[in-house]
Amino acid sequence: MIVTATLSILLRVVISEEWGKTHLWYYRKPQPEDVYTMYATLFRTSLLIVGLYFLPLLPKEKGYSK
Repeated sequence: MIVTATLSILLRVVISEEWGKTHLWYYRKPQPEDVYTMYATLFRTSLLIVGLYFLPLLPKEKGYSK
């Protein structure tokens, strides 16, 4: 539940940052940099999802015991 909420917040931030640059597609023809921005956003989002998916598989850090 917490992971889902965190993921949705992070995705909104990641996508909205780039979407602010590309929302002008409604008013003009898409430019090459718009396509680059779109693919960069999708790539970053997919890396985030994959990273969060494999996060529990990382080894736990062992603390010192006295």
